[in-house]
Amino acid sequence: MEEYSLGNIKSKRKIITEANIFRGIFCIYVLLIHCTGTPSRELIPLSFSSLVYSFINIAAKGAVPTFIFYCNCYAILFGISNYMYYVYTYEE
Repeated sequence: MEEYSLGNIKSKRKIITEANIFRGIFCIYVLLIHCTGTPSRELIPLSFSSLVYSFINIAAKGAVPTFIFYCNCYAILFGISNYMYYVYTYEE
């Protein structure tokens, strides 16, 4: 376990690196959607470039619900765990 501190509060929590990798991959997918949106609209329809940009754009769109779901679940779980940590720490 790694130790990290926030001000004078020190915590020994397990940092889940897989979750950060997962979030990073889906951040890149969301960026790909934004970067390929304009070229897929503005290029000549059915040209090779337009098809490549459109394929990347459509293939990456599955990342949006996953990214939103993951970030919301992570925020909710992190908030609940922090709340419980502070409740049990300061009740003693």
